[in-house]
Amino acid sequence: MRIENQAILACQVVRETRSAKACQALLEIQERIACQVQSETQIWLACQKIGETQLTAACQCYEEIRNQLAFFFKEKTVHHNPIRPYVKGAYAMQKLRIEMGNRIVANFKIKLGQEPGKNEDTLDDESKELLASIRKKCSRVADAVVDGKDKPKKRFADDPAAGDVMKLLLRHYKTVAIDGELPKKAKFKADPVFSEYTEAALVASYVDMLAYEQKHFHILGKIVSDHPIWKAFLDDVRGVGPAMGGVIIAEFNIHKSKYVSSMWAYAGLDVGSDGRARSKRKEHLVDREYMKPNGELGTKKSITYNPFLHDKLLGVLADCLIKSSRKAGRYYGAYADTKHRLENHPKYKKGVTNGFHRERYAKRKMIKLFIQDLYVAWKEVEGLPAMPPYSVAKLGMDHAA
Repeated sequence: MRIENQAILACQVVRETRSAKACQALLEIQERIACQVQSETQIWLACQKIGETQLTAACQCYEEIRNQLAFFFKEKTVHHNPIRPYVKGAYAMQKLRIEMGNRIVANFKIKLGQEPGKNEDTLDDESKELLASIRKKCSRVADAVVDGKDKPKKRFADDPAAGDVMKLLLRHYKTVAIDGELPKKAKFKADPVFSEYTEAALVASYVDMLAYEQKHFHILGKIVSDHPIWKAFLDDVRGVGPAMGGVIIAEFNIHKSKYVSSMWAYAGLDVGSDGRARSKRKEHLVDREYMKPNGELGTKKSITYNPFLHDKLLGVLADCLIKSSRKAGRYYGAYADTKHRLENHPKYKKGVTNGFHRERYAKRKMIKLFIQDLYVAWKEVEGLPAMPPYSVAKLGMDHAA
């Protein structure tokens, strides 16, 4: 029986039977509860009081014990978020598709004479001219790999984010495919681009993976659009789409985040003990226990934040907020003001630190402001109290005002 169930049942016996047997049951689980609830001193003291006073005080503090136990174990219950595995699956599918595309392009460049690990400078003039021609034709994102004619069996999916070489290969595959499908090997005709059937099959696999990925994200958009925080806040923020909304809803747990600083720390936007931005440097690592294959407990160095969420917020969302704001709006204003202040600060100005550090600092400031607004809106949606940040509550400085 789970320890929380055992504790609550024992408390119930105290109230109903008032027997010494109930006190003994609580004494037996007292040590087990104390091992898991080291910080919950109120529960520990209540159980200890039952053991010391035998029945009188036990019945008096029964309700307090039960409420504390129920509250604690409710907070410790694993958070179930069905959106999270779907989001993880979508980005795992995207990663696999990108890896497939990189292999296809690498194979094409090997045919041109570029060895693995070498740059394009090692190619001969004819190969360089061919690549230059490809990039010239596919330089614009609007040059869709596939333009939009419906096929009897399948419709080619657009991939505007594909590289120039991949765009050429996809466009050429469109001329090779029969009714949108990879032709049978007997009907395949080799050409300078696809000299072997395997090369055409690789591109066909890429097309299928891209179609499934886009379908996956399309369904994700429908799922996210029904979430309360999307309707109340995220949908109105320029630069936040369904995919990013899915990441935010999947990774943050508003019920566990009492303060906005909890969300900042979980996303890796807090400051380390050395006063520097949180990162993977050794000074910011902490010791964590883990289970070895032989069943023994071991200790390893670990980061303190969610790397997936950290990379999506700073690497994707930050740029989306900047580009979509068109030099206006609350978040772009925080970014621009911070960057301007750093460029004129003696410690961070140009020539003292590089532009990457200032850019990163300004983006972190902008994302923290976004998370602060998200925190307030989400707490309101869930009917939970929203605590002011430390700078406002303790220092009286509202930088976001």
